[in-house]
Amino acid sequence: MESAKKWDLFEFDDWLKEYNFPDTLLKKIMKFRSKQANKLNSEQLDRVPIPKYIPSGKELIIAIATLLHGANGEKWEAPLLIGPRGSGKSTLAETLAAILLIPVTKIFGGIDIDAEALFGSKTIALKNDNNNNTNDKFQSKYEMAKNMYITFEPGLLLRAVESGEMLIVDEVNMLVPEVTSILHGLLDWQKCLSVPGYKMVYAHPSFRLVGCMNYGYVGTKSLNESFQDRFRSIAVPYLPKESLNDLLVKETGCSSEIAEILSELFYKLAERVENGDLSDKVLSVRTLYRSAREHQYGIGDLKDIAISTFTESLNDQFESEQVIDIIDALIE
Repeated sequence: MESAKKWDLFEFDDWLKEYNFPDTLLKKIMKFRSKQANKLNSEQLDRVPIPKYIPSGKELIIAIATLLHGANGEKWEAPLLIGPRGSGKSTLAETLAAILLIPVTKIFGGIDIDAEALFGSKTIALKNDNNNNTNDKFQSKYEMAKNMYITFEPGLLLRAVESGEMLIVDEVNMLVPEVTSILHGLLDWQKCLSVPGYKMVYAHPSFRLVGCMNYGYVGTKSLNESFQDRFRSIAVPYLPKESLNDLLVKETGCSSEIAEILSELFYKLAERVENGDLSDKVLSVRTLYRSAREHQYGIGDLKDIAISTFTESLNDQFESEQVIDIIDALIE
């Protein structure tokens, strides 16, 4: 989307009516957005996502209501968006941020996310002293040392909490216990974060947290009951076929005929995944986008492109052959 169109989404709120929010909730949204518009700087506005999620039911309305408790929407719980691969959980989370006009920080579950990455750490900085040229290569080590001091460099979570951003945690069921225990205080009514060596941090009034997860990925595990109870769990279903058609046309510029074929392919694969015949590796809306775009570029016919995009990432020969059979039967 062009920059001007993005600013229209921020400045004009008519598009919000498309979601059919209840009047009481819409008033909370408008009040929250008004406060956000008056305080965000240009860098933060650039990190407010474009709304792209198309609701299948009331999952978006429920998630927004969860993020705006209280008379004026000042209280909140964290939504936990649960759905199969390709259902649009991350897109829904980003759309929630767009609706509330909150810049986004994202983290992904896994062993690389630890306390230091989230909290931050102490580091050495140079004083901004106009009387001393700290970049002078001829400056003595003693003079350099005089201009150094120890400071705290905030991590991803701490920056989001202090500046009032939305933290989106993808694959929350891949987080290590060390990290889930850190999040407990933010998910309770106190909304605080105890940072060792720094201070007790109370979340900015605009801070929000949204979790996303699906069952069955390698490396995922069941959430601790105490941890999951701190979320409002919300099921995210696949898009209806007609909505997926519209999304493909909108995002790739492909014809409605191509969109219908690719949507049909997606749902035939989804049916086989639900039956346990295929793994969910074969399901991805992003792969539909790639197929539609490559066909638009004239790289090849739709069948060859679909076979390439849907099977070349699979490492199971039998599964690849099953997918090819489905594509052969569907696309002439």
